[in-house]
Amino acid sequence: MPLHTWFRAKFLVLPLLLTLIVALACGTSSTSTPRPTVRATAATTGPTATAVATARPTAAPTPTVAARPRIDRVVLAWTGGGVNSSLSWVRGRTEMFDERPAMEYLIGQNRNTGAYIPELAEKWEVTPDARNWTVNLRKGIRFHEAQLGEFTAADVRHTVFLMTQPDSIFTDVTIWRSLTGQVKEDTPAVAAQKLQDAVEIKDPYTVVFHLKGASPEFFNYIAHTKGMGMQSKARWDSGGLEAYKKRSVGTGPFEMVERKENGIVTHKRVENHWRQTAEFRELEIRPVPEEGTRVAALATEEVHLAPVSRNLYKQVEGRGMKIVSSKSVFLTSVFQFGGLYMGTPNEFDPKLPWADKRVRQAMNMAINREAINKNIFEGNAFPAKVFGFHPSRDEIFWPGVWNPEWDRKFDELYGYNPTKAKQLLAEAGYPNGFEFPFIIFITPIPGNPDVEQVVARDFQAIGLRPKIEERERAAMSLLWRQRKLSGMIHFNGGAGNALDVVRVQHANQGIVHAFTHPEIQNRLDAIEKTANIAERTRLLREIGDYSLNEFATMPMAWFFTDIAVNPKFITEYVFQGLTEGYYTHLEYLKLTR
Repeated sequence: MPLHTWFRAKFLVLPLLLTLIVALACGTSSTSTPRPTVRATAATTGPTATAVATARPTAAPTPTVAARPRIDRVVLAWTGGGVNSSLSWVRGRTEMFDERPAMEYLIGQNRNTGAYIPELAEKWEVTPDARNWTVNLRKGIRFHEAQLGEFTAADVRHTVFLMTQPDSIFTDVTIWRSLTGQVKEDTPAVAAQKLQDAVEIKDPYTVVFHLKGASPEFFNYIAHTKGMGMQSKARWDSGGLEAYKKRSVGTGPFEMVERKENGIVTHKRVENHWRQTAEFRELEIRPVPEEGTRVAALATEEVHLAPVSRNLYKQVEGRGMKIVSSKSVFLTSVFQFGGLYMGTPNEFDPKLPWADKRVRQAMNMAINREAINKNIFEGNAFPAKVFGFHPSRDEIFWPGVWNPEWDRKFDELYGYNPTKAKQLLAEAGYPNGFEFPFIIFITPIPGNPDVEQVVARDFQAIGLRPKIEERERAAMSLLWRQRKLSGMIHFNGGAGNALDVVRVQHANQGIVHAFTHPEIQNRLDAIEKTANIAERTRLLREIGDYSLNEFATMPMAWFFTDIAVNPKFITEYVFQGLTEGYYTHLEYLKLTR
């Protein structure tokens, strides 16, 4: 069944979303159609210029109301996991969730439509070759610590320095190093010179990014959808690493107060914030990995918002909670074959069972995706065909990147067929199956860990012997970076557009390095050399073709991001869901009075 037919009615808001983004980012016009895609009319000419001017910021006054909210401290529980640190560069994008309320980005995102909008940048423009981006900064924005002064162009360059330094494990670090010409092995002096050349400070309120490769989508990497929250150079100069370890300091509508050893992070409202002043004084973000504990905390009113599994929706709604969904499909899930490092042959073990394409196809055919969607997600998941590629969302960048043949071929090549799966294993030399480590770790990806347990049983049904091992998310991050997942199968997820996912997951130097191959890397290299949208689209689509035909991964599903909210205390929560920080725009929460 084509993926388009699975979309919920609310996904039809995307034409407006995409139209707004294209108009803002590329200066072109778009025309919406009944199907949820938008094709930019001037896409093949490459980006022209964007200039979105806004008035100089004035303080957003603290709301005056007749009745006070029922609570003054909002508590949000999430799954947690990963590194508990205020050093942004030693965390992945998802783990940055608890610092996001304190941060702001050069480009923001409208929480209703998903359109990119000015935030710390007032306007931006790009040269026809898509290599030089001029960004004009908003004046008068101050950091939370008064002595740090005003946000300026020096802080932009400093933030890029932080996120690209040698010990960085930031999700997009390899992308940023590539764009700025850096490599991990650069000496501090060499890295500093490259950064100075790549991020030019024209004046205190003007930055010019000189990129090493064409990047018509660059605005996406300095936007709210990524993790480049602007941080203070003056703070680094005065206090260095020790100052940064204490807490995250930005310009956002909340100021981080404390990060505890148990991972609880507290924020306080910034009074008269230039953009939005929250209705409540305090925000607590609490990691609660155990789902039963989150549900109980919602019931006892200890927390006011928390994600829960879709098969528990009726239970929490029966207790008076309301399920709030993101405005857009956001997250995709996948099982990955560890060790398929064909792009770097010295790291690749050809004796791995799934080095054989037939084994990869057999393991895909073993998975009953429809049953998982029905029994775990109650029909609320949407089939993913090629990991990271979305049939509508990617259209704003690369019109026509989705290959309609993928829908048909997926059913043929990946559809549930345990009999054919056993046959393929036997042909590959594994008639009695084989044993392998099957890694389970806590992650905010919907369905975790229930999906892993079901898939493990699906593998057992065709004669495989998955050996379940539990790992901490931080330990998994280390294994990804060190490329030590050879011989393991693990669950994972992806966010962002197709090129983001390919760069992170499939590039030779990608931070996850899940499935690499010269056929993919050669096309990635070619993409960096052209600003022509049609050519970039063709190359990216060919990567998708290769991924599908070679069974590079075991793609699972796309999801809206949902959260359970207690309406006794919160009347409205609107968030877009296109950000790998999940629950954003908390400053706009409307409370019950």
